[in-house]
Amino acid sequence: MTGNKAGNLRKITHALAVSMDFKKFVRKSVHKHGEQFPLSLPGMDSVLITASEKGAKEIFQASPQTLTSTLPSPLEPLLGRGSLILLQGVDHSHEKMQLRTLFRGRCQDFWQNLFEDVTEKEISNWGQEISLRSSMQDLALKIIVKAVFGPENFLEKSGYLECVDNLLQAFTPPIMLFPFMRRSFAGLGPWKTFLNARRAYDKLVYADIEKKRRDNDGQDIFSFLAKMTNSEGKFPSPDRLRDELTTLLVAGHETTANALTWALYYIARDESIQSRLYEEISSTNHNQTSSCSLTKLPFLEAVCFEALRLHPVVPIVLRSVISSGFTLCGQIVPEGSVVGVATTALHSDPSVWYEPDFFVPERFMGQSFSPFQFIPFGGGAKKCLGFSFATLEMKVVISSLIRRYKISLKDNIKLKPVIRGITMGADKDPQLQLNLRAPLH
Repeated sequence: MTGNKAGNLRKITHALAVSMDFKKFVRKSVHKHGEQFPLSLPGMDSVLITASEKGAKEIFQASPQTLTSTLPSPLEPLLGRGSLILLQGVDHSHEKMQLRTLFRGRCQDFWQNLFEDVTEKEISNWGQEISLRSSMQDLALKIIVKAVFGPENFLEKSGYLECVDNLLQAFTPPIMLFPFMRRSFAGLGPWKTFLNARRAYDKLVYADIEKKRRDNDGQDIFSFLAKMTNSEGKFPSPDRLRDELTTLLVAGHETTANALTWALYYIARDESIQSRLYEEISSTNHNQTSSCSLTKLPFLEAVCFEALRLHPVVPIVLRSVISSGFTLCGQIVPEGSVVGVATTALHSDPSVWYEPDFFVPERFMGQSFSPFQFIPFGGGAKKCLGFSFATLEMKVVISSLIRRYKISLKDNIKLKPVIRGITMGADKDPQLQLNLRAPLH
């Protein structure tokens, strides 16, 4: 077999292994190669992955002039090149600085009120049983649509619920991982399905962008995005605005929904965890809860963090090397190469985490971990801006649900992490039973 054919076969083999069981692929790679191992993916020539804290530190502390977003990216067909996730250099730093104000200070209390309002309305309509994964997706999507367009505009923008869901359902692992699948076969196939979903979504988005350009007096996130300027002082183009809006709507709900699914799955399976959580949550005055008071519920935070540790929604973080002289754990990495951090490997390192394969929230009680050991939202200059938004949403949803219901799984079902949309999620949609608690006095 020629070198090119062998290389292409290896890329396909790796991509299939990644899509089916990423954690297993990483463990086998570490066992075979050590803490630095090669990863071959279609569309990328050379990828060096680190599974060590030292390697993560070197990648996350590298300057933006050394490491940057990887392009072409598997996410580009969905999010667009103008997404903050994929922006590089001055464009990225300038836009990130502006967006940061949305997730700081007094904004947290505003977001919490919105989270609580949507959550209470949603769960009050639930019966005695829900499909866990689907319900979390629906809830998180309603939250982000209200956050982006404003609660007062929710009914008008409800079309996004179906369009965003269809877009994610159509963005399948083969399309994301195999560039050669991004073509139609006699007008049929998954790529054609995705293009149709993207076309319907784009029609909705660009119509709203045109309206916003004519009248932008709102105080919502969409209005904020339309008022932003680039490093040259110019307003964003319709395409750039579309990409940022898509990033918020897609990444802003899917990651949180998957994390909530895992957290509630483990809470429902363990009576002692649920009882301790209920006792802590019920000790607070629900009518006077603020984002600050939620931070004073350490076990609730520990449950959220443990779900993000055991099942990180983003299992790998990639960066492109754009200057010479970068080394990873003593190994010279040529300019033009790609390096990455295996989040799942860091989060299951037995030298850092005792019993790493078990759900043990107590490990986060009274103990902190370095930003190179616990990285659920990435790290460095490209760390996810919405990390506080996502964790606060998790706390609000879990506290609202556990305050009202005692939850249990209908069947003793075991979930496995698989690629869903742009993140890792549960492979099944278990039924969650809801038993109404007696009112608190």
